[in-house]
Amino acid sequence: MTLGISMVLAGIAIICLIIYGADAMVGQGESGFLPMDEKTRGVVLGLPAVVLPFIAFGISIKKPSKGLAGLLFACGILLLMGGAAIGHFAAQKAESAGGGMDVMLYAIGAVVLALGIIKIKKSSN
Repeated sequence: MTLGISMVLAGIAIICLIIYGADAMVGQGESGFLPMDEKTRGVVLGLPAVVLPFIAFGISIKKPSKGLAGLLFACGILLLMGGAAIGHFAAQKAESAGGGMDVMLYAIGAVVLALGIIKIKKSSN
């Protein structure tokens, strides 16, 4: 049961990241196809996308699952891509509009990838 919930939470995080990325790409610093500004988009879509993989890992910490490991890998890669996109857009504007957000997303993405590695190690034992 907890493994299923974990996979749903990780899936929701992936969906939030994809919607966030698509909206940010369409808007390029302004409102995209969703009627919200950057801050609101970050709170509504970004925050859950960062928190849910940690919750998913935490509630299924003792259960081995290659499927959940794959979802955590996907979340981590999407977070790393988001950091790269923020860094790219900040460089295009020739200002530090990212405010270190790209480095923070790299760190969070790396941690989520590490959680995926831990989950896959537990699954192979």
